[in-house]
Amino acid sequence: MAKLGFHGHNDRGRGVSNAELAFLFGIRHIQGTINGYGERCGNTDLCTLIPNLYFDYRAACLMNGKLERLTDLSRMTAEFVNAHHRSNHPWVGHLAGHTEAGMHASGEGRDPGSYLHADLTLIGNRDSYGVSEQSGRSNIFAKAKELGFELSAEEIAKVTDLHNRRLAEGYSYAAADASLHLLIMEALGLDHSGAAFTLEGWHVDTNRDGANLFTEATIRASLDNVYAHEVGSGDGPVDALNSALRKVLDRFYPELPKWKLSDYKVRIVNPQAATAAKVRVLIETSDKQETWTTVGVHENIIEASWIALVQSVAYAIHRNGKA
Repeated sequence: MAKLGFHGHNDRGRGVSNAELAFLFGIRHIQGTINGYGERCGNTDLCTLIPNLYFDYRAACLMNGKLERLTDLSRMTAEFVNAHHRSNHPWVGHLAGHTEAGMHASGEGRDPGSYLHADLTLIGNRDSYGVSEQSGRSNIFAKAKELGFELSAEEIAKVTDLHNRRLAEGYSYAAADASLHLLIMEALGLDHSGAAFTLEGWHVDTNRDGANLFTEATIRASLDNVYAHEVGSGDGPVDALNSALRKVLDRFYPELPKWKLSDYKVRIVNPQAATAAKVRVLIETSDKQETWTTVGVHENIIEASWIALVQSVAYAIHRNGKA
């Protein structure tokens, strides 16, 4: 009798479900790709299929502890192919174990598994808690603990108060863990600037040369009476500011690992204000070990971007123990 195998594509969004059906019919040779990368709409996504088969049918597709490396494999592969890793990717995404509403976070904390479908640590991922307009103190407590803070009731009250004031200004920390980390430090009276150096000011200039736009940014900074005046160019104001800021950091902190801006999002906070509306900027930054997101809010889009950019640097400096 011939042995059958299965090679699926995702043209109708059924790559994983068809592969599971093939497994249930006895097929044991199933092909797919990491993150579902492939022609057209992609192939069967092994990073979804493998956990599904393990948790639902106890099929050990990966042996000897390799299952817990699946999340790292997924994210590393995205880095290799220069693709954005989906935060909502089933099982391996940053938001795969994310709970945000206060009741959900409280329930999950009291009875693990009551809201989340599986223990994501078994595949190398982790649960996470978000804070937003819906968040109560239970969310703040859970999120702070996730970020490494053990808070007393009094400290939770301080963090909640500052968080609510920032929400009123247009901030949202639901997808900005790094900025939330700095906010908690600020509420506790800790140094949250991350920058032992002082940023004196910045200037951005955009010019047109024929059909081409050219953007240049200048940053002035100082550290222990040593002054830096750096210029960077880029495809736009944020790219140019990042280039100049990177030169400042190379001068003051040459040992810091290199990172890159991996995503940039802009949203109008109060569209009813028309041209005077505030904008909220989210900047995602990545290096070889971690991805972190920061937020900035201002009426001026460049200033909002600058706030998020500086917070990204502050978090990186804190994380590397340089502050």
